[in-house]
Amino acid sequence: MINPWIYDFAAFDLWIKPLGLLYLGAILKNNGFNVTLIDCLDRYNPELKKISAVKEKRFGTGNYYKEVVEKPDVLKNIPRKYGRYGITEKIFINELSRVKKPDAILVSSGMTYWYLGPKRVVNILKDELPGVPIIFGGIYPTLAPEHAKHNIEADEIVYGAAETKIIPLIAKFTGYNPHISIDYSSIDNIPFPCYDLIHNINYVLVLTSRGCPYRCTFCGSHLVSGKFRQRAPELVTEEILFHWKKYKVRDFVFFDDALFFRKEEHIYRILESVIKKKLHLRLHTPNGIHPNEIDGIAANLMYRAGFKTVRLSLETVNPERYADMDNKVNKEGFETAVKELEKSGFKRKNIESYIIMALPGQKPREVIDTIIFAASNGVKVRLCSYAPIPGTLEWKRAIDAGAVSYTHLRAHETSLHLVCRLLLE
Repeated sequence: MINPWIYDFAAFDLWIKPLGLLYLGAILKNNGFNVTLIDCLDRYNPELKKISAVKEKRFGTGNYYKEVVEKPDVLKNIPRKYGRYGITEKIFINELSRVKKPDAILVSSGMTYWYLGPKRVVNILKDELPGVPIIFGGIYPTLAPEHAKHNIEADEIVYGAAETKIIPLIAKFTGYNPHISIDYSSIDNIPFPCYDLIHNINYVLVLTSRGCPYRCTFCGSHLVSGKFRQRAPELVTEEILFHWKKYKVRDFVFFDDALFFRKEEHIYRILESVIKKKLHLRLHTPNGIHPNEIDGIAANLMYRAGFKTVRLSLETVNPERYADMDNKVNKEGFETAVKELEKSGFKRKNIESYIIMALPGQKPREVIDTIIFAASNGVKVRLCSYAPIPGTLEWKRAIDAGAVSYTHLRAHETSLHLVCRLLLE
């Protein structure tokens, strides 16, 4: 299994781990396969540490090693250095040479505009391990299937979740087809991700659900993850306790898109168990919490359970745009959430708010008004540049506005170019 590099102008390890591969690895191991992982984003790779010291930030985050590379033609006029983030190509090839020739290779992917990473990985695999079947999947081909087919020379491309597909696919290439007695279409049946394949474990990612019940016009969560499903709370607690005991980590990161949805029967039960077991964890929510879900009970449980990174999805203060976000946030709900968090013990200066900018047709005044509103509540502002996600309503709006062309689609270049163009306008 291979987690590719990031190609971009900037990248930072904000709790990034190849969670999809780690889930697939656990399924494969449970069904008799020998599995190895090469993580091109591994900051703790032993060979990389010989040429670059690990740069640690708070709670296990940190800087990636960067090598400046040539920019794609469409980005030539942007006056910034473009880079490949992660281990060097030489280290990657050395890692391949240490692995017994595999029967199949799984290559994952992240953002659509990072597609140069898996493209380069697959090209190297074709040279170094000719004839070994390559199965490619992840976010990028799921959102941009035609672009992926055109750019990635894999033997098979998987679209969407792969838990139910991966063993039959590998059986197709290897002839080994174990009898599967578990229904992996249920997220409660998927085994805990196999973190034992990771070099250095100083934090653990936790998914208590898949997908999102909301349909924000700019978000592709439902396209990638399918319908919204929540795991049984007791299984989530069991997973946290398992990793806490095995790896002695304190930092746990919730990557849910709707962590507090149906909160009474879900996240409340998880947090109550964490508090009762006195695990003294540090909890983080980089994906953002919907402010309207944060009342006094929620804020109190968050503080007692050990939340350290609290990010609220404010997005905008434009009332007309609230409908585009399923009314999951408004000014009054945001102010209430901040007040309740402060009452429970959080300092306002440690609460952060996401604000989106450069949406198609969005005026700078809307962004400025949202920044002023967030600042007036004493919280940190985190600006998020909109990148058009294929299949979303904002993607259609961008096409209708003439900003994106299906004919000339280039996943990476289109995303960044549109952001820059709208910002300039």
